[in-house]
Amino acid sequence: MIDEAQNLESDVLEQLRLISNLETENDKLIQIVLAGQPELELLLGRPDLRQLNQRIAVRYKLCSLGMNETGSYLRQRMEVRRGYGRCFPSAVLPLPVSTFAPRRSALDQYPL
Repeated sequence: MIDEAQNLESDVLEQLRLISNLETENDKLIQIVLAGQPELELLLGRPDLRQLNQRIAVRYKLCSLGMNETGSYLRQRMEVRRGYGRCFPSAVLPLPVSTFAPRRSALDQYPL
């Protein structure tokens, strides 16, 4: 599993493609999971990475959370971090953001 794959150089991605060729008569020997920001999709669309792009068997794109989902996510994260899930009234939580991608929230970066 490679996170932040959008930051990889094209020669590194080409090496991953070559590694993906390793197989026996019946099985592939390695599975590679690339995870990254939307820029990864743009990177894989480049002509020099066409062969790698063609080998991708599964693609999944996460959408941003809506306002209700954002509030639920933040409350749950606060409860997990020390039981502070009721610090803010429900009406306050959606105000700072209209949509939210649950990547690495401030709650994960800075302990309470």
